[in-house]
Amino acid sequence: MKLNTNKRYNTIAFYAVIVIAVSLLMIIAVFKFGNILDIVHKFFSVLSPVIWGLVIAFLLNPIMVKTEKLMRRYVFKKNTHPMLLRAFALVICAVVFLLFCAGTFAVVIPEIFNSLNDIFSNISKLFSQLQNWISKLFKNNQQLYDYAMKQLSDFAKDTDTLITRVQPIVTNILSGAWSFLNFLTDFLVGFIISMYVLAAKEKMLAQSKKFLFAVFRKNACKTIFSIGNQCNTVFSNFVVGRLIECFIVGLMTFIGMSILKMPYAVMISVLVAITDIIPFFGPFLGAIPSALLLLMVDGKYVLPFAIMMLIIQQVDGNLISPKILGESTGLPPFWVLVSLFVGGGLFGVVGMILCVPTFAILYDLVRTGVESRLKKRNFPTQTQEYYAPAEKYYSPPPYTKPLSADELQNVPIPPAETVNQATKK
Repeated sequence: MKLNTNKRYNTIAFYAVIVIAVSLLMIIAVFKFGNILDIVHKFFSVLSPVIWGLVIAFLLNPIMVKTEKLMRRYVFKKNTHPMLLRAFALVICAVVFLLFCAGTFAVVIPEIFNSLNDIFSNISKLFSQLQNWISKLFKNNQQLYDYAMKQLSDFAKDTDTLITRVQPIVTNILSGAWSFLNFLTDFLVGFIISMYVLAAKEKMLAQSKKFLFAVFRKNACKTIFSIGNQCNTVFSNFVVGRLIECFIVGLMTFIGMSILKMPYAVMISVLVAITDIIPFFGPFLGAIPSALLLLMVDGKYVLPFAIMMLIIQQVDGNLISPKILGESTGLPPFWVLVSLFVGGGLFGVVGMILCVPTFAILYDLVRTGVESRLKKRNFPTQTQEYYAPAEKYYSPPPYTKPLSADELQNVPIPPAETVNQATKK
């Protein structure tokens, strides 16, 4: 017996099944959100070496491209040995990256550990200096003085107890923790993976294009390639430019603190450089704890440090950032704040770093789609045009009163001969 199928009903049933499946997945995601996050975290922890490899390859790719251009101009002028050229460029990238990591671990890490050890060793002295500063500040207000001293005394007791309990644990963790070993292992494996990715990036891109053309239509492939190019441009400009900018800001902070002979110059400079990678809030996140630390050492360092950081941030915002980053994201300040809150709330510090370029790409895609639909409806695409009241764009045409019978009789009607002559002309 042959079954007669109806294509229309089959299509409706197909879409109904998709809607029901998506609804079930959304319900499961709402009620099992914690479990889903655990699964996602486990998934990304397993792929941590691959992720590190892609990140390192993404950061080293501009260096490799510049190196290949220079070597093609001065060494391999005829471009007859592309594999040898790539090998030399990879070796140079690997040496630069390893020297940078080794220099960081050899110079910065010991200084940070020494600073932390000095802070823990002199914590009682720091509290006594802070008490003297509070007594000078609130000497004319006894109530505020008593309240501040009580809070400081309670915190000092808790801190002393906490330090005595935690200091051996911190020493053991710093000496050899599994988490650090796992991180170091993932990082080294990721570095090896990055070399493979950089060596065969053209082949991997070609395979990706081959897969997309086999699965999607030409228009969809064109859209995917456009979005991919845009993502590469935004992320490369933002991430690489931001890292260069943070290095310059940290270096200026170290030079300024060294000239002013402030304590903990290396640790504070590293803290300022790391937090500066976070847009908008980064300078405050690095400057405020550093100022509090200097306040505990000696209050005379706070004002020069605040003035120095203000000058550095002005130089960074008006000179360094426009030169390095320019309009790399094109994201309005309001959406920068929204992206920081969303990314930081969901994914922590990594989310705060990557949310701005991600939101910038989504913002540009939405803007492009909106402008395309407006053009189809013959509406203006410039935002300035919409400052006018909305009735301007959808108000009905002005009301016209119909002619009466007497007025219709008085309308002159030309004879047919006149109309024919005008048509012939």
